[in-house]
Amino acid sequence: MGERVAFLGHDFLFKGTAATTGGAFSAIEIVQRRGGEPPRHVHHREDEAFYVLEGEMTFHVGDEVLPAPAGSFVFLPRDVPHTFTVNGDGVARVLQLCSPAGVERFFSEWSDRPLDVPAMATALDEYGVEIVGPPPR
Repeated sequence: MGERVAFLGHDFLFKGTAATTGGAFSAIEIVQRRGGEPPRHVHHREDEAFYVLEGEMTFHVGDEVLPAPAGSFVFLPRDVPHTFTVNGDGVARVLQLCSPAGVERFFSEWSDRPLDVPAMATALDEYGVEIVGPPPR
């Protein structure tokens, strides 16, 4: 089934990692909860995509605001600032894909830690991820 971790109040289940895909991509099933949305950020090394399995989310990708009910697929290209919110009942289940793999190590390393944006920003630099703004309100 894969490693399970808690990250900022969300439940992560690693389905595919750099180790299991030869570095090609990662796949993580995530139960996202409202209130733990990430700051606006940019991935400089990988493209990211979300398939919304359950619940409802809104993605902010560049200047676009994309509603994403269950069944939606949202592509987040590298070098484009993005974030998301969880809507509805405050819980969504998603499949997150990143290509190439690697950034999933950050989630594992930072599991069970409280939110500390300055420390997180420093750690994310190693993964080519840059925090560029606050979470949406």
